[in-house]
Amino acid sequence: MSRPLPVLLGGLFLSGAAGLVNQVAWQRGLKVFLGGSEALSAMTVVLVFMLGLGIGAGAFAARASRVRSPLRLLGVVELLLCGATIGVGLLLSRDLSESVYAVQRAAVGSGVPLRLLYVVGALLVLGVPCFLMGTTLPLSSEACQRQLGHDGGTQGARVVNRLLFVNTAGAVGGAIVSGFVLLPALGQAATIGIAAALNGAAGVLFIGISGRVAAESSAGLAPTGRSLAPTPDDRLGFAMGLLSLGYEMYLFRAMALVHEPLPYTFTAVLCGFLAAWSVGAWLASRTSPAHVSRAIGLSAVGVALLPVVLELDRWVVQAPLLVGVAVACLPVVGFGLAYGGLVRRSARSWGRDVGRFGAWNTIGSCAGILGGTLLGYELAPPAFAFALAAGLFATWLHAHGGISRTVRWGSVAGTLAFVAYAHARPPPPLGPLVAAFYDRDGAVEIDAAGNLIWDGLWHSRLARIGATGGDHVGTSNWLLAAMPALVHTGPVEDALVVGVGAGITVGTLARIGTVRQVDAYDLNGGLREILTTYAAATLNVATDPRVNLLWQDGRSGLALRPKVYDLITQQPLYLRQAGSSLLLSQEYFRLVQRRLRPGGVLAIYANAHGVEAQAHLVRETAASVFAHCVTIDSGYGILASDAPIVATEATFRARMAQGDPLGDEMAGYDAAARAAGERSLFDRLDGVFTPTPGARVIRDDHPLVEYPGWATRLAPGRSVRVSAAE
Repeated sequence: MSRPLPVLLGGLFLSGAAGLVNQVAWQRGLKVFLGGSEALSAMTVVLVFMLGLGIGAGAFAARASRVRSPLRLLGVVELLLCGATIGVGLLLSRDLSESVYAVQRAAVGSGVPLRLLYVVGALLVLGVPCFLMGTTLPLSSEACQRQLGHDGGTQGARVVNRLLFVNTAGAVGGAIVSGFVLLPALGQAATIGIAAALNGAAGVLFIGISGRVAAESSAGLAPTGRSLAPTPDDRLGFAMGLLSLGYEMYLFRAMALVHEPLPYTFTAVLCGFLAAWSVGAWLASRTSPAHVSRAIGLSAVGVALLPVVLELDRWVVQAPLLVGVAVACLPVVGFGLAYGGLVRRSARSWGRDVGRFGAWNTIGSCAGILGGTLLGYELAPPAFAFALAAGLFATWLHAHGGISRTVRWGSVAGTLAFVAYAHARPPPPLGPLVAAFYDRDGAVEIDAAGNLIWDGLWHSRLARIGATGGDHVGTSNWLLAAMPALVHTGPVEDALVVGVGAGITVGTLARIGTVRQVDAYDLNGGLREILTTYAAATLNVATDPRVNLLWQDGRSGLALRPKVYDLITQQPLYLRQAGSSLLLSQEYFRLVQRRLRPGGVLAIYANAHGVEAQAHLVRETAASVFAHCVTIDSGYGILASDAPIVATEATFRARMAQGDPLGDEMAGYDAAARAAGERSLFDRLDGVFTPTPGARVIRDDHPLVEYPGWATRLAPGRSVRVSAAE
């Protein structure tokens, strides 16, 4: 009777793999429409994912015992998932930008918060497939007990732990393959198609074995009753879901600060978390359920120690990413062990009890995602970790027998008080940092030299202002304002900067004599305090009447506001960072093209840190949209326009002689550079970039530029060809 079990486990492995392949691809695909925020898109997709799992698990907890053939229904669910996944893939592959942004404009006009709209939209797109995924474990547990004849007692419930382990192991495999191979190599649409195929294969396996076993009744099992009413173990499962997903959100932020915010960092953390959890679920089948409280206690100790380990890793040891992730995920083994032990000791009627426990655990997980992203990310990372450790300690007290009610609930109150205090009085930053500003959309840290460290990567430096000017003149941030102003042939009245940063590009554009307004988009609202605290060092952009700071994603802002500009300059993330392609894709450049006046110029930052293939992808993409492209500083930057770019030494000198503050700055820099034997502004022009017919470009569906190795393999670049400027 139990011989079909390996086939069932194989199907669960494929189903788990499909689920995580989908999650990674969905998060990437929906980010375009979810405000461009890595944190917000991850929170929204994971929240909808977990919410669907919980509702699906709860719904089938109440119905599992009434299903005649759980195996056959499980197969049907996987085939429905295959169809739903194909539908989502087709939807995401279509160019729905104008329709989506039209809905968002209407929502903004009606006073509906965009973030609420993002969640509702994600629910509409992903709700059905996530619900179907949630039915998998209750149905497989019911089938295992009723149709495959496994014992429903505590010892027999070890099989439930095996189901959890195999399904999660499949998820680990799916996350690894999708994040490291499928997405960079094939793009989002093909990745989602592979997930659909995995669901289809699982469905065929389940239906195949359903014909080899009898469809047994539920006679002799515990009646369904109020199947969703929580037991004490369900309440512990809720708490562990809240804290474990809160810890995952913490790891996404903390590991990015220590090991850089790269696509591989997110994938490595996701894989490490799932792998450690699956090991814990496997250990639960080898140990007594009485060890649940011990597992929670050990996890509390591990989470409390981790901030110290990560600070040493960041400033002293600098261990490889995979080593850091392995250490950081050790407490997660305890999470999986506690989950496995709790579900094992509560499972009598497996479909009902596994579904009910999964539903309450998932509700807690949703609360952990919301709390971790909306509140935890506004805490200093060590304080966030200590709050989670305190919560785990309080949960340990609840799980441990013999502790008084006063002590148990006092520990919960103490945890909440600590969170409130850490939010109101942030601790001083550690290491070489002198200031730190944490926001749900990013972290900005400042060291003693005035360097701005953005989400773990150096990006800029505060300006030092002296009697003769500032030391920001001549820097890349200054150049991204000066160079488009030099080649623009008419008066510059309206300019836009995507990415405020240290304010240098924004402040430099505001020094153009003809400028009426400089709009500036930035997603990270934590910059407000930096611009106020370091007013002179950020060129006073926070108080400049000609500067309009807009705290939202630049791509969404351009889509929702029809304003047009003479100059648009952008300072997106480094090319290798997660999400950089959102401001470098062909679809984005076409949006920018519609927001430029005739003769308007776009300046593009394309620092690839020496990986020529990445920089070349940006140049090819810009040249596929704009009629004329000129590169500067050996391809470090790109000037693009649909009008001919007239760049001669005579035009440069004429612009410098206009007598406005920026012209004076340019002339001063040029004279000093020539006197020192360094490159003048004109010498920093490379020349015209000629596109390659049929070359690969960056698309929303295929963010190849974010993966240096794959970019080099699939789109090897060539050095910038210097030719006469137009």
